Amino acid sequence: MEISFNIDAIALRMLSLSTINELLEIDCNLDDIDKSIKNPKPKFIPMMTARRLSDGCKLAVDAAMELTLENSIDAVIFSSASGELEHNYKVLKSTVQKTDVSPTDFSMSVHNAAVGNYTILSKRKIPSSSVSAGIDSFVMALTDAYAMIKTGAKNVLICDYDVTIPEFFKVYLDVAYPTYPHALALLISSGDQFTVKTEDKTQSTKISEFASVKFMLEYAKRTKEFLIPGRKLNYRFIKNS
Repeated sequence: MEISFNIDAIALRMLSLSTINELLEIDCNLDDIDKSIKNPKPKFIPMMTARRLSDGCKLAVDAAMELTLENSIDAVIFSSASGELEHNYKVLKSTVQKTDVSPTDFSMSVHNAAVGNYTILSKRKIPSSSVSAGIDSFVMALTDAYAMIKTGAKNVLICDYDVTIPEFFKVYLDVAYPTYPHALALLISSGDQFTVKTEDKTQSTKISEFASVKFMLEYAKRTKEFLIPGRKLNYRFIKNS
């Protein structure tokens, strides 16, 4: 597989960071940032709506809204490896304890909750989809967007995010696996600024950073070529211009 695209705009929400310049100020080194730090309040989501969303979902919708207010958008794709795991856990816990399930947790527990809230807030009547493909989610969203552009969309807003992983699930994850919320929104269009190629995976890889966070860091550093590991394939990103 090989796809290519241009990036027309970018917005990020991660820990205390919300711009590429803030990433550069810390030399793109996330090790020195407290991963338990409370995320800043959303800038573009009404308080009553924000209260219903998981931390990661709030970051995603807020980042997507930032780009939406500044650009015309033909389609939107949200992607997440963990989906709405925070709400899922609360629903399961209530079920096991035989207590009433919160209507908010129930309605927000589906994997397309983020893109649904985005389309409601933005009032954009555009094609939308939600991708959940584990650690490959970010690249699968890019692939989906590439197909949309090839079939007529002038641009596509992609927003990759993950939520805070509840403690209950952490015992099933590798110790290096990231568990903090983040969001990266990209507005992509036709072009060859970036090329992504698949490569055979010859050995297993421990995931220590989200795919979109890895992309975000390399983008900020203007790295010409870098590799993002997937479940069965690796993805080579090449910056052509």
